Amino acid sequence: MSAIVWAMMGIALWHFTVFVPDRFWGGIVGAFCVATIGAILFGFAVNGGTVPGRDDTELIQSALDHQQLVLPPVVLTELLSDPAISRSVRTLLAGLPIQNIEPGHWERAGLLRASVLKQKKKARVADALIAQSCLDQLSPLVTRDRDFRHFAKAAGLSLL
Repeated sequence: MSAIVWAMMGIALWHFTVFVPDRFWGGIVGAFCVATIGAILFGFAVNGGTVPGRDDTELIQSALDHQQLVLPPVVLTELLSDPAISRSVRTLLAGLPIQNIEPGHWERAGLLRASVLKQKKKARVADALIAQSCLDQLSPLVTRDRDFRHFAKAAGLSLL
């Protein structure tokens, strides 16, 4: 599915070739092919040479089916802060279990963030809170956000 989205982005960008002199090999058809293939290759490169898709969806669906999915409170806050979120998605998210905040969580999250920042790595406050929530509960974090690798290295956060 992601490859289709990347191809569609390439086609959308291809529409701007009307503003470029027609010097592409193959004319407008050549420009179309180059834009589409280039967008797909860019998508592969950005995603580390893989196509995200069914495996990610099946992992989340399996966790939902087996009642193994819990959200750190900060994740729920981030998801619900989208002003365009539909009522059905809001209802679904509100029905998911939320991780408990353990005593001392805020201090540990601050120290975790400080340890990552000390290594001159990127460490957003929300990411530190999410990482610490998972560490407190001894639960892995399902994410595609590469910023969490710094927390994994610093504190042993398990990433899926």
